Amino acid sequence: MPHGIMGISTSDIVPDSTGGQFGPFAGQLLVGDQGHSKITRVFLERIEGVYQGAAFPFLEGFSSGVLRMAWARDGALFVGMTSRGWASTGRAPFGLQRATWTGALPFEVSQVQSHLGSNRRNPTTNGAIPWTWWVMSENLPSSKNRVTASSSGHITVRWRPNNLVTHQRQLRQTKRIMRRAGYQLTITETMGIATNSHQCGTLRMGQDPAEIVVNPWCRTHDVANLYVVDASIFPSSAAMNPALTIAAQALKFADHLKQQNHLFQ
Repeated sequence: MPHGIMGISTSDIVPDSTGGQFGPFAGQLLVGDQGHSKITRVFLERIEGVYQGAAFPFLEGFSSGVLRMAWARDGALFVGMTSRGWASTGRAPFGLQRATWTGALPFEVSQVQSHLGSNRRNPTTNGAIPWTWWVMSENLPSSKNRVTASSSGHITVRWRPNNLVTHQRQLRQTKRIMRRAGYQLTITETMGIATNSHQCGTLRMGQDPAEIVVNPWCRTHDVANLYVVDASIFPSSAAMNPALTIAAQALKFADHLKQQNHLFQ
């Protein structure tokens, strides 16, 4: 294991013998790490009598240093932990936790395989890597979408998927590309609100004060000296990382403010 990256104090090793009860990694190895309080996943294969493989980050955030692991009858993983005598990322002095699979397909590399086949002069051309690909499209703005907070501080997100015709077209095209690349089997799983990112909107930009919060120069319509410069002012999202657009909008706003009142001179 790369020291300091995949762990610092390897502990127990157990094979996933659950037959799929703990996720789509049956037969792979789970390797505990006491110092980093985490579990690494290892895929192994035997090529001409020699074992080789790849290691992947898997589970982390345990309350103490991972020391022992054991399978329950229902496919859950019991993890015994301690940080006595050797400090761990998890601050608890000891602990016992139970890890279970949620049933959702994880967005991770499953395995990395080398197939020598007939091309032994250049074995790297015979690699086979099962992948999970994330296909995103924009959920168009809707006045019915809401983010609310209760008096106790509980946050609720209400949203309704739309733009589904375009999204399905994108999925079909992605599958065609994958098949041309040699991946003949493709499995699709829809992700829900729990996997969302790049939140935009709620203080949308525009001209109509009755419907919009800020004007095209990022100033709120009802407070003359209040400006907002972040992703909340986006009228829509491009389903891509918004960082560069936020930075560009901030530069545009700064130039405008400088021209208006010479604040930065």
